[in-house]
Amino acid sequence: MQEARFFSNNSAFDVAAFGLDEPPAFVQLEQASIQEAEKFASIQLYKRTKSKYTHANKNEMLIISNPRILPLFVARNVLSKLWEYLNRTPTNDKHHSAIVFILLSVYTGRNVRLLTEDIGRNKKQIIKVDLQSDKLYFIINLNITTLKIKSKNIRLALANRLEPVNIPLPKKLYEALANPNKTLSDSNTISTVIAQVKSELHLPYLSLNRIEKILYTTLACTLTNSQIATIVTGRNERKRADIWYSSNDIGNIVSLYRRAINILENNHSSLVGDQDHFQVYALYQSYHIGSQSTPSFSLVEKFLFHLRAQVIQASNYIDKFNLYNLWLWHICLLLTSVRSVEGAPGFLNQFNLDLGLAWIQDKEERAGSEAQRLVPVCTFLKSAIEDFVQYLEEFDAKYRKLNPNLGNDIGDILNSRRPLLNYYNGKGKMTAISPKFIMDTLKTYFAFKTDWPRHLGQKFLHESGVDEAIIMAIFGHEMAGQESHQKFSSLSKGDIIAVKSTYQALADKLRLQHIK
Repeated sequence: MQEARFFSNNSAFDVAAFGLDEPPAFVQLEQASIQEAEKFASIQLYKRTKSKYTHANKNEMLIISNPRILPLFVARNVLSKLWEYLNRTPTNDKHHSAIVFILLSVYTGRNVRLLTEDIGRNKKQIIKVDLQSDKLYFIINLNITTLKIKSKNIRLALANRLEPVNIPLPKKLYEALANPNKTLSDSNTISTVIAQVKSELHLPYLSLNRIEKILYTTLACTLTNSQIATIVTGRNERKRADIWYSSNDIGNIVSLYRRAINILENNHSSLVGDQDHFQVYALYQSYHIGSQSTPSFSLVEKFLFHLRAQVIQASNYIDKFNLYNLWLWHICLLLTSVRSVEGAPGFLNQFNLDLGLAWIQDKEERAGSEAQRLVPVCTFLKSAIEDFVQYLEEFDAKYRKLNPNLGNDIGDILNSRRPLLNYYNGKGKMTAISPKFIMDTLKTYFAFKTDWPRHLGQKFLHESGVDEAIIMAIFGHEMAGQESHQKFSSLSKGDIIAVKSTYQALADKLRLQHIK
């Protein structure tokens, strides 16, 4: 009997790669190298990714029966008990510091580990201890872009700012952190405090992770949407695409935070101590924080008026064609929130103008797949597309003798063999409009990113009170398995169609005019 051969390796094992004539009977992989091995195991990688998405979806099921979050009445009792512990625990006790950091986690929605690092290294990214004013501040800083716009003139044209907001926290927390002899919390002491709270309140489950989510779930479930909850607490900030498109009034954010804290404190002013830290809310001016790719409404109105005037004034038939497509491209993206990719907003047969819906497919990596979504088509956009189709027919009849390829090009557009919006390049060849063409054409007088219509559209939808789930469905920002056309989705076509009136209101706000 031949003796079985073993092969041990701390990396991914491939017989062909090693060139072994006699492969071993068994291969042993070190557990630490499993992620490296997964790079060559597509099935394992797929299952792991799917499991992560499922886990994330379960965390976002913000319903009372979800054991991953604490019900509101339990959160109130936990916060009350923590304040009770803080008031009776001496400052030199190691449990005092642990209680302070757990309370900070409730008031900021941030991870205790991040709070410990921020305070210990004096980063002042989440917590600011101001010894001059004797105040402790919670910093809301929406850092969604690496590019800081410094030019004052450009900032005046933006609809949003990116300025940090300092919100005062209770005086007792300041006194604990301003103490020069303070100690940072450790995980064992925090676990001891949580176990004591769980025991005294007779709770079936309680963990630090659930406590850290108290503020987020209170905001998202009780007062507002999950986008504002994410902005305040930083939860899922890097995973949510809609945060990069956000535009929210800072006064509203601060007011919602105050209401959430009042709900959690549940009138236990005797435990918390001072309540005057909320008086600063009245000092905030009304401005918006969010996307730096969102121009102001007044600027967009002037810009679109300028594009329309160029179309009307053009005398050369090719220039007029290109400018008309350029104008309609911006109108389509603005009133459908389609991504600015080559071929947007799609083919003519993707628009059901009678119903007021369009199937769009605007992710370049999904070309050829069935990954599509529904967007509404408002009255103005419907008329604009109908006018453009009529223009194409007249353009073909009038100028086809000047260009032998023109008849075939227009026929391809009308028969949906070519995208709806195109332009003629310098060689006389028709090409689908792309972001590069837009940037090259407008770089001298409108230097915004080409996807600014999506940013402005989401700003207007949020300000108009459209439900967050519908906005995410229109923008394609849902999590995996939540898409509106999936069989388990609770959204209907009627929910999407109903947003037509909001997009029409946007067209009215910008005072858009047709090209006849």
